[in-house]
Amino acid sequence: MLEAAVYITPVFRKTLRRLIKKEYPKSSEDIERALRRLGKNPGMGDRVKGFGDKEVVKMRIGLPSYRLSASRGLRLIYNYIPYKRIVIPIHIYSKARYRDEFEVNQQANEALAQILSEL
Repeated sequence: MLEAAVYITPVFRKTLRRLIKKEYPKSSEDIERALRRLGKNPGMGDRVKGFGDKEVVKMRIGLPSYRLSASRGLRLIYNYIPYKRIVIPIHIYSKARYRDEFEVNQQANEALAQILSEL
């Protein structure tokens, strides 16, 4: 499988900075590693419903520096555009913080709309 470019948008960068600063200051290396892995293997994770024809996927990220496995760590929602070989991270959050998938998907939908309007 060919690698994909991971396009970090200002919308995602803001969410990521807030998460790192407020909740997981030691997690930046773990997240960077996950984004590199995603570029090498785009499409990894579970497809998320509710985004129409867009291929939106949720990936689990473990945080070894906090002793959190992938099942208890972070969730990264991203849009994969296969014909362009582009991965666009949309939203990242802690599983411990959000229990309601509807709320997360709503935030991701809003972020995706903003991201796509800026592209």
